[in-house]
Parts: sequence; C-alpha cells; structure tokens
Amino acid sequence: MSEATAGRAAPPRGQSGLSKRRGGLPVWTWVVLGTAAAGAVLIWRKNRQAASAAGTGTAGTGTDSTQPTTIIPVEQGMSQSQYDALRAQISDLQGEVSKEAKTEAAEDKTIAAEEKKLAAEEEADLKEDEAEDKRKPKRKPRKPPVRRRRPVRK
Repeated sequence: MSEATAGRAAPPRGQSGLSKRRGGLPVWTWVVLGTAAAGAVLIWRKNRQAASAAGTGTAGTGTDSTQPTTIIPVEQGMSQSQYDALRAQISDLQGEVSKEAKTEAAEDKTIAAEEKKLAAEEEADLKEDEAEDKRKPKRKPRKPPVRRRRPVRK
C-alpha cells in the first residue's frame, strides 16, 4: 500500500459526489444547510429594510391613512362625553329589541326548564335502578370445572 491510502478506507464504488462525506455529513446536507442559511439572511435583510423604511416615513404627506383629530393618551382613556356619544350611536344602530328576540328568550327559558326536569327524572331513575340492584340477591360466580389428569401409562 502507498502512504497516501494507508490511513483511509477506499470510498465505495458508485457513490456520487453529493453522497460523499465532508465534515461528518454528506455533501447534499451541506448544500441544503447553506441554501437555508442564505434564504434566512435574505429574508432578514428584506424585513430589516422594510422596517427602517416604515420608520423614516413622514406624517401628513397625503397618504390614504386617516389621522386622528385628537390624541388621547392611553393612560387617560375616553372622556365621559366621548363615552356617552359612542353609547348613543351604538343604541341607535341596535334599535329596540324585537318581539321575536323576546319570544326566543322566553322559549330558551322553557327549554332550559324542560331539560332540567328531564335531567332530574333521569337521575331519579338511576337511583331507583341502583336501589333495585341492591335488593336482588347476588349470584355467586360459578367455578370452572376442575379437569383431572389422566394417569400416564408406561
């Protein structure tokens, strides 16, 4: 043997270039990892550029976004007049409760009462069945028949 191949085993015949091992992994694994890393870097750069572009925009340049007329700090919340105005608008939109909604609520109550009654009846039936089971004498379980061995003839 020559000195160059003394410490290494010969690669199996028919092994393609992508299935050879480099750095403990097949070459195709390194290709996949490199492609994934390059894709991650590209996405990160794109998101970073988009974030910096959004942060440097100027307000009031004629964009379609509507700007609030008054600024209310988050800690302050709404004033009483704003709350009353909003509540009035909501009640105008909702209108009066219809008769249909009232009858549905009444039907829901009667259905709930009927379900409660049925549940109570089922519970009473179960208790009755349990009491009946206790009154019945319990049968002793049958023992399996004993099989006797035949004497062995010699």
